[in-house]
Amino acid sequence: AGDGAQAPAPGQAAGDRPRAQGGPIAIVLEFHTMLAPLFIETVDQPASGAPGSAGAPTAGKTRTITRSIAKVQQQLTQVRTSLEEELGFPLPPVVLRPDDRYFALPGYAVLIHDAPVASATMLPDQVFLSARLRKEVADELGLKAMSPLPWTRASMPVVTAGQVEETIKKIKAKTNNAPVMAISARDVMIEHVRVVMSKQAWQFLGIQEVSDLLDRLKETRPDVVKAVVPVLLNTAQLTEVLKGLLREQVVIRDLRTILESIARHAPVVRATPQGPIDLKVLIEHVRYDLRRVMAARFAASRQRLPFYSVAHDVENAISDSMQQQADGQVILALVPEQRKQIVAAFARTIDPHLHLGQPAVVVVNQPAIRRPLWNLLEPYLPEVVVMSYQDLTAELSPQPVAVVMAE
Repeated sequence: AGDGAQAPAPGQAAGDRPRAQGGPIAIVLEFHTMLAPLFIETVDQPASGAPGSAGAPTAGKTRTITRSIAKVQQQLTQVRTSLEEELGFPLPPVVLRPDDRYFALPGYAVLIHDAPVASATMLPDQVFLSARLRKEVADELGLKAMSPLPWTRASMPVVTAGQVEETIKKIKAKTNNAPVMAISARDVMIEHVRVVMSKQAWQFLGIQEVSDLLDRLKETRPDVVKAVVPVLLNTAQLTEVLKGLLREQVVIRDLRTILESIARHAPVVRATPQGPIDLKVLIEHVRYDLRRVMAARFAASRQRLPFYSVAHDVENAISDSMQQQADGQVILALVPEQRKQIVAAFARTIDPHLHLGQPAVVVVNQPAIRRPLWNLLEPYLPEVVVMSYQDLTAELSPQPVAVVMAE
């Protein structure tokens, strides 16, 4: 089937985790066989072979057939193509693999290079309803099952397919006809894969992929490439810079601008005149030069950028805890309770329902705390992107949503 994926068959025996030639498979969607209905379909077709007309349909009679569904592969192909265009480099196909051994409950997992990076528990007939309900309203409507979408903290009512129509009527009657969208288990799974591939795109970029990108750019801009590689950076160092940008959701589609930025900044970001280039500092400079593209990607529209600001006392607490390590890395010397309080302040303020399709943008006054703060929040609030006011461009109209404050 499409996208180079292995189409699963119902009842397919689970085997050892397969290996691609030369190493582990780049990305795998592994699932419990109870989710097989998401990957196959049963359809009724007119029966053939009516008397007197070989092969003609028999009136009033049908036959049921089961076949592998192409929709999942088609959706994954669309996700992959869209992300390739957005990010600026080729992505590997998603391999589908049924395997019950790694699941205590029915669900699926996304593996990158054989390491699980995301998972979810669900049943094939589950449907998520995009309704934001207070707990008392959900209880009044009898909606006992509330579950967050796998890639966000936003909780939604979960019903079976047969309950969708009646439940939507009840919700609309209680919420003044607020729009409610039904999201199937298959669509939830596909969107989860898209979010994972976007967030983890840096893992798919290696020296060979960067070398291929440079070869393409040489065809039209040979002098730009020659000025940077290998004069200022070798291919491995350039790969680290590009991976660092991708980790913070900065696309690398405009490789020409990235190389020109490196050409400007690399000579001045050495610890000593003859010392090595500080790649972390270089990434910050390149990221700043890409601020227009970055801000436009995070904006809710072409001009509007909703964002969360941070109270001065919270920023100062972060700034006061910053310590530079021997390798130049800046860490936050916070005791566990302080880290917990800061993360809780952001989690309490940022409304996940507002950021189902767009990241939650946090803007800080002090540029120096931007990256350490992102490093602190990212494991707990992956929807958060941290920018500084210097990153905002004149073309955008910043719109404050709320202020992150300590308790």
